Amino acid sequence: MIFHINNNVLFNEDECTLAHIDNTATKIVLLKPSTRLLSLFIRNNNVLLLRDRLLNDVWVEHGLKASNNNLNNYVSGLRKSLAQFGEEELIVTYPRQGFKFSADIIQEMNDHDVIDTKNNDVGDLPMQDEYIKVESGSSVNQRSLKRMIMTFVAGLMLFSVMMIYQNSTRVSMYPLGNYDRCQIYSMNAGDGDLSQIKRIIQRSGVSCQDKADVYYYDNIRDEVTQEDTELLTVCPRESNSPCIYNYINKK
Repeated sequence: MIFHINNNVLFNEDECTLAHIDNTATKIVLLKPSTRLLSLFIRNNNVLLLRDRLLNDVWVEHGLKASNNNLNNYVSGLRKSLAQFGEEELIVTYPRQGFKFSADIIQEMNDHDVIDTKNNDVGDLPMQDEYIKVESGSSVNQRSLKRMIMTFVAGLMLFSVMMIYQNSTRVSMYPLGNYDRCQIYSMNAGDGDLSQIKRIIQRSGVSCQDKADVYYYDNIRDEVTQEDTELLTVCPRESNSPCIYNYINKK
């Protein structure tokens, strides 16, 4: 499912991505717990969600270990991601209680809705065509002119849909290389030193003897300690194995 938040941010629930509505070429990839957390917020917009419910719905029901520290970290990460679109105030903290998502507008979209919206935007074109005809003094028949305009608009819409489809496959993951059987990715352009990440993997006791994907975030703020940390997420490629999250203090 795709959601438009405040006519500004596009959240693709299935792809686990955030993007600007007017520029889907560059996307922010969310971890699965972050995606579940944002989905829960969106479906309960302007409702205070208690910590116990968030921990249960996002972690426990998916066989993951839940903790308030994890919740704080992921809420902080979501705020940081939303801030890149100018929406840093969407998540409101209620100390010792929980969090509230407070978007002004949330629209649930699909491909059909996107096309219909574009068709509606074309509704003012006939008036514009008449204005152009009067100003230019053209003797072209009005009906033929409208047919030409609608043909052009239909072609433009088809091109736009194709571009959106192509861009939807792009994600902001940057492969850095391999460590044993682990494929390592940086989640931000230009960030992440492969040698440093290998040392972090070694210190964390993570085994790369089996195939796994490793995702590196350079900066996530811990709301409890108010310290900047790095996040290293190891996701074994075996379908039944959960991802492992490692927070590394920068000091």
